[in-house]
Amino acid sequence: MTVKIVKVRSLTTSPFACSNTVDDGYCRYATVDGKRVGDVVKFKPDWGGSYVFEEEWHDGKRGAQIEARTLADLKRKIADHYQN
Repeated sequence: MTVKIVKVRSLTTSPFACSNTVDDGYCRYATVDGKRVGDVVKFKPDWGGSYVFEEEWHDGKRGAQIEARTLADLKRKIADHYQN
């Protein structure tokens, strides 16, 4: 199983506490074996600075939310989520 965090340049940035463009102007999303599975957002440093994976909705139900301090930890947690 291959988990990747993909960065895509965004044309806008968001001033909110939690945003996918909060620090560097890039949007991020996660893929598992080449299939997009959800978005990755980052909290501003004064809100903890952690990354959050928000899984896409399935059958009208909200997907999982996974938080980690670094992108490497987040990738590992996403892989664990999809292996179970």
